[in-house]
Amino acid sequence: MPVMEASLVTAAALIALAGALFHGVVGGKIYMGRIKASELMPLTQSLSLVSWQMFTVFLVVSGVILPVSYTHLTLPTKA
Repeated sequence: MPVMEASLVTAAALIALAGALFHGVVGGKIYMGRIKASELMPLTQSLSLVSWQMFTVFLVVSGVILPVSYTHLTLPTKA
């Protein structure tokens, strides 16, 4: 495994996980406060919050799967 590729994959995974933490915790609190204060119907509020958290889940899954798939997948190389 080349060092440069591994460091870039690791950096991408850490950025995704940091983004998930910030998006889910800090952004979630801000977003939830604004949605709850809005005049949207309760169902619309719920769907909006679910879509917000789904993006957080996407970031977490990306941050975990990226290094795992990189270390476990070996592609055939030409000699």
